Amino acid sequence: MNWPLRKASEPAPTHNELHPIFDFAGPYRAAKCNDWHLSDALRSYNTYFAEYGNFQDSVVREARYYKDTTKVQHEYIIVTVQTKFTDENGDHIKDAYLRFDRACDFKKEPMKMEMKEVIPDEILKSAEWPVYRDKVWPQLQKALQKDWEIRSKSFLAASLGESGRVSEESARSLKEKQTLAVDTICRLPDDDPFPSRHVILLETLTFYSPFDSSQSAASPFVSGFSRHPTNPVPDPPLCLCSSKPLYFRDFMAAAHSISNVTPQYNALLYHCYWFCQTLFSILRTTHACVINTDIKGPLYDKRAGKYQSTRAKGYSIDVMRRGPQAVEKLGETVQYFLESLVAIDKRYASSNRVVIEEKDAVIEQKDAVIQQLQSEKEQKAREDEAMAKKMAELEAKIAQMEVAAALGPVQVAA
Repeated sequence: MNWPLRKASEPAPTHNELHPIFDFAGPYRAAKCNDWHLSDALRSYNTYFAEYGNFQDSVVREARYYKDTTKVQHEYIIVTVQTKFTDENGDHIKDAYLRFDRACDFKKEPMKMEMKEVIPDEILKSAEWPVYRDKVWPQLQKALQKDWEIRSKSFLAASLGESGRVSEESARSLKEKQTLAVDTICRLPDDDPFPSRHVILLETLTFYSPFDSSQSAASPFVSGFSRHPTNPVPDPPLCLCSSKPLYFRDFMAAAHSISNVTPQYNALLYHCYWFCQTLFSILRTTHACVINTDIKGPLYDKRAGKYQSTRAKGYSIDVMRRGPQAVEKLGETVQYFLESLVAIDKRYASSNRVVIEEKDAVIEQKDAVIQQLQSEKEQKAREDEAMAKKMAELEAKIAQMEVAAALGPVQVAA
C-alpha cells in the first residue's frame, strides 16, 4: 500500500485531491491515486455527484477477492467499474479499477502485545489453539510487527511535537486509543490493475452492466441464482436491485457500512479477512439478482479467511469462524447498509442538482405547452383565414348571381 494515510490531526482531503479516484473517464495518474480513507472518499463522492455528477453512469462490473501469500497474508478486493461518458469524439465505455481493503492502527507494538490483545477469546479457548499456539503465534506476531512498523510511522508522527518527542498528553491518548481499523480505497493502473505474483484469486463476482453490449436488453437481469428455468431459486428477500445495477456509489456504501459496524481491528476477527468476506456476503444478499456469475477459486475452501503457517506445514488458523458474534455483526452490517442506501437516495433526491433538473423539466414542459398552444393558435388562424377566403368567394358568387337575375334572361339573336 502507498502509505502514509491522512493523520487524525489533519483536515479531511478536498474533492480536488480525491477527484482522480472518481475521474473514471480520465487516465490513471500515479501521483494522485494513493490510498485514501474510505469514509473520506465516500463523503467526497456523495457531495460532488449529488450536486454535479451522474452516479448512474458508473456501475460495478466485477469484484475480485485476492489473498497475498506472504507476510500477514493480506486479503483485499479489486473492483472493475464500468463508466459511460461522452466527449468530442462521441460516446465511450471505459473500465477503471480500484482496490478496497482493511489495515489497522495498533496502539502498541505487536511484539509487546499478549495473545489475548490480538486474538479473540473464541479462538484462544478452542480445542485447536494449543496445537497452533507454539507453531503459528510467533510467526504471526512477527508478521504483524513488520506490518505495524510500516503503518505506524505516519500515525506516530501526528503526535510528535516540535522537539520530536511524544508529549505526555499524546502518549496518554495513544495508550488509551483503541486498535482501530483503517478501511481504504485506491485507484489502480488502467493497463495493469491485477496482481500476478504471490497472490491467490479466491473468488470472482460478475454483475450485470447496462453498458455491456453482450447482455440482452430484453432481459437485462440474469441472476446467478435463478438462471436455470428448470430449477429456479428465488432471490433473497433483501435483494434491492430488481430495477437497477450495482452502482459504484452503492458499492462504496456497502464497504463503508463494515467500517461503521466493526470499526475496531482484531488480528484474528475483524481484520482484512472479515472486511472482504463480509463485503461479498452483503452483495450476495442485497444484489443477488444482478450477479451473473459467482466463481470460487480452487483454493477458496483451504485459504479464504485463514492464516496459513509457512513454517509449520499443515497448520492453518480459520480466523473467519461463523460463531454467534460474527453472524450477529454480519446482520447488523447488512441492516446498516440498507438504511444507508435510503439516506443516500434521499440526499441525492433533495440535492440542488435534482431540484434544478426538476425545475428545468418543468420549464421544458411549460415551453412545450406554450409551443403547442402557439402552434394550435397558428393553425386556427390559418383555418379562419381559409374559411374567410371561402366565405368571400361564396359571397362574390352570390353577388354575381343576384346581378344576373336583375338583368333578366339573356336575349339570344335570331
